[in-house]
Amino acid sequence: MAPYPYNVQTTTPDLQYETFDGAKFGYMFWPVQNGNNKVKGRVLLIHGFGEYTKIQFRLMDHLSLNGYESFTFDQRGAGVTSTGKSKGVTDEYHVFNDLEHFVERNLRECKAKGIPLFMWGHSMGVCICVDYACQGKHKNGNKRIYRFRSVDNFASAHYV
Repeated sequence: MAPYPYNVQTTTPDLQYETFDGAKFGYMFWPVQNGNNKVKGRVLLIHGFGEYTKIQFRLMDHLSLNGYESFTFDQRGAGVTSTGKSKGVTDEYHVFNDLEHFVERNLRECKAKGIPLFMWGHSMGVCICVDYACQGKHKNGNKRIYRFRSVDNFASAHYV
């Protein structure tokens, strides 16, 4: 394991913004940067409560070096998406409506590239991933998320 603080080995992409359903979401797409740039798939990262995009840099860097693109966004109530009095404020409807928006965007992009989309959650993001795996619009069928992966607070890994 690399020492802390961790210095990324690839080029850190710029934070980008997208407006959806009354919120201006901060998000980041991290491309593959491993010498041959062969893309094996994309991982959609769902952060935990109070987390934000920058916390994912280490994981996104490792994914990039190993042939996986990654995409994450600051959920409503977190990071640059919600500041001031809106920090920490969200609800179930917006969590899953916002997620569906970004799932559909990523599925479109992955389909165009012919690569699978994986969903990965940490902490509260685990609960969001498990719920989506059970009830999400793209949980199965030919236009679907390929596999769900989650890591809980006890660092146990689970496939759904």
